Amino acid sequence: MYTAKNVDIFRYVALFLVVIVHAEQCHRSLSVVKGCNGSRNCTTGWKHLLRSDQLAQTLAGVSPFLSEEYNRRCNACAEQRNLSATPRDCREVYHNGDRTTGVYTIYPMAIKASQVVCDMATDGGGWTVLQRRVSDTDFYKTWSEYQSGFGDPQNFWLGNENIWALTSTRNYSLRIDLTAPDGQTAYARYSSFKIENFQSRYRLHISGYSGTAGDSLGGLRHNGYVFSTKDMDSTAGCPALYRGGWWYDTCHSSNLNGVYNNTTYGMGLNWFSWKGYHVSMVRTEMKIK
Repeated sequence: MYTAKNVDIFRYVALFLVVIVHAEQCHRSLSVVKGCNGSRNCTTGWKHLLRSDQLAQTLAGVSPFLSEEYNRRCNACAEQRNLSATPRDCREVYHNGDRTTGVYTIYPMAIKASQVVCDMATDGGGWTVLQRRVSDTDFYKTWSEYQSGFGDPQNFWLGNENIWALTSTRNYSLRIDLTAPDGQTAYARYSSFKIENFQSRYRLHISGYSGTAGDSLGGLRHNGYVFSTKDMDSTAGCPALYRGGWWYDTCHSSNLNGVYNNTTYGMGLNWFSWKGYHVSMVRTEMKIK
């Protein structure tokens, strides 16, 4: 049965979808009122939108993507910025014309900026890099550190909260690039990748493998499992045993956050379906778009 409330929800969602569809470059000044730091004349790609708390709350109840996109556009408008100045991910950075691999600022959440590495060269470019290992850096970190992210542009984990914020809004593909000690390279690509939120302990959902490395992440040992660390462990001690944070089961067929350059069984940066448990990768990258 349709109620007045349902009709209002449909109206709000339809209005906002029109805003998204038509938010190219509209060079016509429009006044945005209620919120957005007061009334503004915006020339940042808006056709029509009346900012209201009721609309924001309604969109939040329908879809995280609609809520975040609404806030992102409203904040850009209020600060007189073009929407291209607040890219959600590296794919948007790429489409805005930046084609050089490097560090960029993105906005996976509406108002919180994050520094990320964008791979603009591999497989069409526009990849947001989630993880990189190129040298001996400690990845045996706490739950809080994996949640917020750590490292530098050479060796890092983007942070589970950022990964969730990105993958909760639309479908992403994941690409994993691997380099073995002898210089051989391989990759695994998954057509669908996302993790759940903090309350669900960043549970992994991944499918659609293709590539040359074999599937060591989408199988029964990782897909559908929560993230575990040394101080937040849902397994029988896998993080402590293999010295990393990962979507462990009992225990792993991949362990890209393990101990760098360690050839002890299962301890290194392993990808079992390609090099087994005694070869530790010298370079790994996980990236999404």
